[in-house]
Amino acid sequence: MLQDIPKSPFSRGYYGEHSSLEEACKTPLNESDQFIAFRFQDDGYITMMSEDRYTLFHYPNCHGFNKTIVDHYTRPFQLLFEDPPYKSENMDEIVHKNSCRESYYDLMEYLKDFIKAYPDKLKFSISWAHNRQNALSSSDDYFYHFFKNSIKDFENSFLFIMGDHGLRYGKMRETSIGEAEDNNPALFLSVPKPLRNDLIFMQQLKTNSKELITHYDIYATLVEITNFFIPKPIIHGSSLFHSLPTPRTCDSLRIPFEYCICRSKKTLVKNDNEIGIKAAKMMVEKMNFELANSQKVAKICSQLSLIENGEIIVEDYGGEQSERVYKITFSTTPGNGKFWGIVTYDPSNQKIQILSQKFTRLNKYEFQARCAKNVKSDLASYCYCNSWF
Repeated sequence: MLQDIPKSPFSRGYYGEHSSLEEACKTPLNESDQFIAFRFQDDGYITMMSEDRYTLFHYPNCHGFNKTIVDHYTRPFQLLFEDPPYKSENMDEIVHKNSCRESYYDLMEYLKDFIKAYPDKLKFSISWAHNRQNALSSSDDYFYHFFKNSIKDFENSFLFIMGDHGLRYGKMRETSIGEAEDNNPALFLSVPKPLRNDLIFMQQLKTNSKELITHYDIYATLVEITNFFIPKPIIHGSSLFHSLPTPRTCDSLRIPFEYCICRSKKTLVKNDNEIGIKAAKMMVEKMNFELANSQKVAKICSQLSLIENGEIIVEDYGGEQSERVYKITFSTTPGNGKFWGIVTYDPSNQKIQILSQKFTRLNKYEFQARCAKNVKSDLASYCYCNSWF
C-alpha cells in the first residue's frame, strides 16, 4: 500500500509504505523483490511483459524500474512511440494509421511469438492494454479466435483476464454503470485442465467469485502459484484458491472509502443546501494549495475557482451513524473541470472534514493540462495551463 488510509468513521486507518505518492515515485521499484515477475523468474520461468503504453510503472512521473524486469519486454518499442528523446514522430503513423492495425495487435502478436518460442518451458507473461471502450465490440471477433486457437497452449495454465479499473473520465464515467465499473472491473480466471475436475477446488473458486476481493488477493493468488517462501512475500490479501477470511469489508481489506463498492445507496440532497457549497469551496481550496505548492506546476497552472451558480451535486450515503457522509460533485473555472470527493459532516458542531486524498476528475483534460503533462505532474487533472489565457 503506497499511502496512508486516514482514520475515519469508516476506517480504522492504515499506514502506507510511503509518506506520499511523490516520495514513492522517487524509489526505484527494483529495490524491492516483491514484483511478481521476479518471483516467477526465481522459480525458473521465462518471463515476458508487453503493454500498449510505457507508463504502467511510471505514470505520471515515477522512477519505475531502472533495470530490465523480465526476459522479454516491449518497452523499447513503446519508447519509440511516446517518450522523448527516443520518440519517433512517424512511428504511430507508420505502424497504425497507414496499416489499418489496432494497437492491441502488437501486444497479441508479441504474446503469440512468446508462447511459440518456448513450447516446453515454464512461462509467465503480463499483457496490458489501456483506454477506449468504443473499440471493445470491434475486437470481440479477434479475441474469440485467439482464445479458440490457443486452447492447447493454455490448457495447463492459469489465465487471468482482468482490468485494474474502469474508465476514469468521460461521458461513460458520469453514468451509474460507469461509476460501478470504475471500482469493480471485470475478472475472469481459467485454471489448468487437471484442476477443473477437482470439484472441491472449483466449488471454492465459485464461492470466492461472489466475495469482495482486491488486487492484494490477486497478488496472493499469483504468489501461491509460484514459490511461496523465497523471497518471503509481503502479503496483505488472501489466495482465491482457499476459503477467504471474514469479515470482508472495505475497511478490513484496506479499500479507501471512495473506492468501496459496498457503500449504502446514495440519496440526492436538494440543490440549495449549504453543505454542498461549503464543502466544494473547501475542496477547491485544497486543490489550489496543492497547485501553488508544487515545484513543477505552481508557475504554469492557473488557480481555480468554484462555479457557485453551476450544478453542485450532494449525495448522502445514509446510515445510522451521527456523522453524515456526502459525495460532492462540483465544477471549477477556468476549464470547466468536473470533480468529485467525499466529506463527512458532524451536525453537532457543523464541522466538515474532507476524506478524499485526491479529487477525481470526471471529464477530459488532456489539452487543458498539456503543460502539466509535459512535466509529468500528478496534478495534471487539476491544471488549466496559463498559456491558454
